[in-house]
Amino acid sequence: YLTKMKPALRKPDFEKDVKGKMNRRIEEKESAVRAIRKSYNSLIPRWKGVVWTAQAELEARKSKEEGSIPWANIKFAGCMHEGQKAKVGDVEYYQQFDAIGIPAVGEGMSLEELARHKYHIDLGGGGGTTWSGTLEKLG
Repeated sequence: YLTKMKPALRKPDFEKDVKGKMNRRIEEKESAVRAIRKSYNSLIPRWKGVVWTAQAELEARKSKEEGSIPWANIKFAGCMHEGQKAKVGDVEYYQQFDAIGIPAVGEGMSLEELARHKYHIDLGGGGGTTWSGTLEKLG
């Protein structure tokens, strides 16, 4: 559905959107986040969430408040790779973003862990979560 409505939205290209736009005069993570933010408007929603998370992590790190945590934690846990379900941490495409300070690699959550959270955000983009799957996660 999303690809029909917004065909120009895409995943980021690491070389073009991050590495090629980094400013070597500032700290690597901040430079990487600034670089990917330049491509924000052309990214699919799930990657926009990763950009929010990267920004939130920078803000929390710079905060003078003790115990400050990022306000967002939107990352990838699983994906399709070479026709198989895979953990994102095992896929080089996601690893390169993570290694430079863009937090693309997250952890999966069990139904019990999901049940402990008041809010869930389902960002469209390719997984095709069914309504029954969404309701199961909320229960």
